[in-house]
Amino acid sequence: MKRTPDSMHEPYMKTWTIRLVVLVTLIVLVVFSVGIIRNYREQRDLDAHIRELQESIAEASEARASLEAQKDRELTDEDMIRIARERFGLVFPNEIIFMPEE
Repeated sequence: MKRTPDSMHEPYMKTWTIRLVVLVTLIVLVVFSVGIIRNYREQRDLDAHIRELQESIAEASEARASLEAQKDRELTDEDMIRIARERFGLVFPNEIIFMPEE
């Protein structure tokens, strides 16, 4: 069987075709892998942010419960006098105030 010029290049063309298919497949795999890795990292970051928000919500709920308990608690006369003195500087009419010299 005589070899024609086309048949002599046939093994060479098969090799290049295989190499081209492998190269295209690798490029597609790399592109998809980059996308998958990016999505994984974004999901991981979002999960961490969700955990932080859940912790903040839990802390805020505890603070709210504490404030609700304070609000519902009845103030005694001593509590009102203490608050009036500390916050507003109020005194009884017959009290004498001694102020330190500055």
